[in-house]
Amino acid sequence: MRGDSPHETPLHAGILPGMAQSRAEATRQRIIDAAVILFAENGYADTGLNDITAAAKVTTGAFYYHFASKESVANAIIREGWPKAVEVLERWLDPTKAGLENIVVMTFALSELLKRDKFVWVSNHLNQAFGQLSESGRVEFKHKADTFVTRIADAIQPSDIRDDVTRHEVGNSVWMIVHGCHLLSDALEDSVFQRLSHSWRLLLRAIAPAESLPYFEQFVTRTAAQYGRAHATPETTG
Repeated sequence: MRGDSPHETPLHAGILPGMAQSRAEATRQRIIDAAVILFAENGYADTGLNDITAAAKVTTGAFYYHFASKESVANAIIREGWPKAVEVLERWLDPTKAGLENIVVMTFALSELLKRDKFVWVSNHLNQAFGQLSESGRVEFKHKADTFVTRIADAIQPSDIRDDVTRHEVGNSVWMIVHGCHLLSDALEDSVFQRLSHSWRLLLRAIAPAESLPYFEQFVTRTAAQYGRAHATPETTG
């Protein structure tokens, strides 16, 4: 298909290869950015290829120069959104430093990223949807889940959890909390930080040693308040 779009041909009209590559990259990014906005506003199923090309102000030929289909655009969004989430994991889950406090903060920081960054939000929703629709999507989603759970498990200090609880069990529970809170918060349009706070309080009662429970509960309360204030609207603070 690459020959179908003369405007994207590297040496067309004497354009230097570097300039042509820069133009091609800019066009590709316009397509992705337009798709993110449309997927966020209308949903993946209700967004057509013509909608994307119109919003990106590109020809159909230019679209096919970069992507084979609408699904390939979605896959590009999934791939490019994941590293931003990984940055949050890397920042808070250093096994040499992290403990349960950092894991708590990581869940709020990741939720803040999903709330603030539309690209990451769309990437996350597409990844979940594709994980249910295709085998390749399921494999990709499972890989991300395994990565997340492993990082959580590696970051837990043995003294932070009860002897009858495994680090892997905690990792799986935190993964379910993060995704469950976002699904419900998006559907019901309420505070994801409040949902996280409530979920953590219940989880802590199941995993934290009795002598540490009051400290961790207070830590969750402070963290939730910090993130809640940062994202409060004038209506909710007035």
